Amino acid sequence: MPYPDYAQKNIDEFLRTISPTEEAYCNDSFSYLSVRVDDNFVLVQGTLYMSAQPPKIPEGRFETSRIRAGHFRFDNRACNARDIIESLGQGELSTPHGNFKFPANPSSALGANFYPFHEIGLQTQRRLAMLSILGAESGTFLHANQPHLDWEARAADMPFEGLQEVLIEFQPGVLTGINRVDIAALDLVAIDAASIIEGETATLQVRAPSVAIANNTAIGFRVLDQGRVVRRGKLISSSLQWSSKDGLQIGTAQMSVPRAGVIHAYALLNDTVYHHYYFGDPTSFQNPRRAAYEAFDPRLHILNDIFAKAQSPKPDSKEFEAAVPWIFWMLGFAPAHVGGSRRMSDAADFLASTPNGHIAVAECTTGLLKDDSKLQRLHDRTEAVRRNLESASTRHIRVLPVMITAKTVDEIKPDLEQAEKLGVYVLARDAVERLLLSTHFPQNADRLYEQAEQTVASALAKYETHASSFG
Repeated sequence: MPYPDYAQKNIDEFLRTISPTEEAYCNDSFSYLSVRVDDNFVLVQGTLYMSAQPPKIPEGRFETSRIRAGHFRFDNRACNARDIIESLGQGELSTPHGNFKFPANPSSALGANFYPFHEIGLQTQRRLAMLSILGAESGTFLHANQPHLDWEARAADMPFEGLQEVLIEFQPGVLTGINRVDIAALDLVAIDAASIIEGETATLQVRAPSVAIANNTAIGFRVLDQGRVVRRGKLISSSLQWSSKDGLQIGTAQMSVPRAGVIHAYALLNDTVYHHYYFGDPTSFQNPRRAAYEAFDPRLHILNDIFAKAQSPKPDSKEFEAAVPWIFWMLGFAPAHVGGSRRMSDAADFLASTPNGHIAVAECTTGLLKDDSKLQRLHDRTEAVRRNLESASTRHIRVLPVMITAKTVDEIKPDLEQAEKLGVYVLARDAVERLLLSTHFPQNADRLYEQAEQTVASALAKYETHASSFG
């Protein structure tokens, strides 16, 4: 069936976006979840990961009488995105793991939404262009049967606790109530985490997947001293020293910088930025709050140890909850750890206010977002704060619910839909690590707060778009 005009317009825009670098995506892989409906498996959620590097998600397959899920790699070739878009338009997708039906909505049409800068990418400072192909509603056969499907997964030869764990294992994306296939064009170049400043010498490194891409790669940079930009520039490919490491091309350059300076680096391919990254000298800082904090925790050894243990099989959630406000303080917020006392067990973990008085109501977790109804409790506690502010004639103060987790963005993908629909701003481990890097120099807490509000508003608008697309 042909895509309707609005959907085809979004598809065309996505294809134009990836066209200049389409041939570089030669390590594509596909993750999926499907459920049996009558005699066919219906594709409920899938993601094509367009990548120039081998996928990090393990290959595998899980199947019961009513569930089929898995992750597989395509042969090293490009244009998988175009093939999948065309096949879905015909209502069926043929894969090495079998054939899947992809029925249209009640009006016999498929939808398509294009996100040139998806929120997941923005949280990790990466360009993530995503096209979502939307089919029929899945609630009628999925949600009503989920308890049965969960118990069926537990009875398999290789048991899973339920669909939630299947989603975490194969990472096909977030269930939204509508059958959906996401096509995600991942970043092709990135600033390497080995970039560092030592004294007055900065070493910048950029990663590229192949020699061909390396030849068109550049590093943009801003040098900051005391929070002020003192130098800007771009290093083109020919000015970098290139070497091979773990199958990647690493471009390296060095430059002089002010002592205790910070570099904001940008990885470019064909004059398009795919990733940006802050780094500095770990032995010296320009942020007085971080310098003060390090008087008691040199080089953040204690903080980093708490975060590492928060990702262990037996995390200390209370230590994690106590440590996160330290980061908010270094970022310029005024945090209050109100949930630290047993007598405040019904309170949020902490409140954090900006210099302009706007308030973040924050909950911390070492697990998934939906565990123990954390998201709903955070929503309710935020509403309680709003009501008190209104009764105190301070309704001009804005309030934002924030959930901080020790899990990565990939690990919490199945939970993001509920968080977004509740208007909760989520900081996964990746984002927290990025914020920690930014504490090398003073931060504008009100600006960070506004950016978080914009992310929440964008997510809510996405679901409004989905609803309008399906009448």
